[in-house]
Amino acid sequence: MIYSDVLGHMQRNLDDELERLRASGSRSDAIVEELRLANFRLREMSHTDELTEVGNRRSFDLRAPREISRSSRFGHAFSLLMIDIDGFKKFNDEFGHPKGDAVLRALGALMRSASREGDVPCRVGGEEFAFILPETGKADGLVFAERFRRRVESSVMAPDSLNPITVSIGLAAFPQDGRNSDEIVWAADEALYESKRAGRNRVTAYPRKSDEVPARLTRVFLERASDESTPCASGI
Repeated sequence: MIYSDVLGHMQRNLDDELERLRASGSRSDAIVEELRLANFRLREMSHTDELTEVGNRRSFDLRAPREISRSSRFGHAFSLLMIDIDGFKKFNDEFGHPKGDAVLRALGALMRSASREGDVPCRVGGEEFAFILPETGKADGLVFAERFRRRVESSVMAPDSLNPITVSIGLAAFPQDGRNSDEIVWAADEALYESKRAGRNRVTAYPRKSDEVPARLTRVFLERASDESTPCASGI
């Protein structure tokens, strides 16, 4: 919170200085351009989680309603994944917070590398992350989520090298699972909790009977995701 407040204060100062220079015309264009770039970098920093280098909660809270509006305007679907690291509190208790931070950084790196053009990966809580997937319906969202879950399991290991780090994922899709960002986030969270209740390390789509992907079709999609995944284990 202090970090965000400082960035916000610096950004306001830069905005004021930039406006003053534009009005007075007393400085060179080069200085104005330098301030503009500095202002842009601060805006980026204020929307980026410092540890994981994905979007922060502020970024998520801005982008989710924006994607709802865009998808509604153009008649597109989009999917939201809510992701939680399984047993993370126990991990921190056993291995310590520096190792926990290393896991968070590794997950952030995986999210960035898995992102397609337009995707928005964010850290929305301590060990909770989100993926906004524009123009991605529920079936394709399931494929993406299952591929990502397998990638985490195969590439991030605990320091004892005995147990993989795993994630539980909940998926909700616009417009069938909600018409605004609050409804979509609620539905994805409900699906995430179901993944936890069912044993963790799995993907669950929000259950709307009229809109569910048929079970046989879902199996085909998940088998395709399994075939396309390429395990490469590495330790933390």
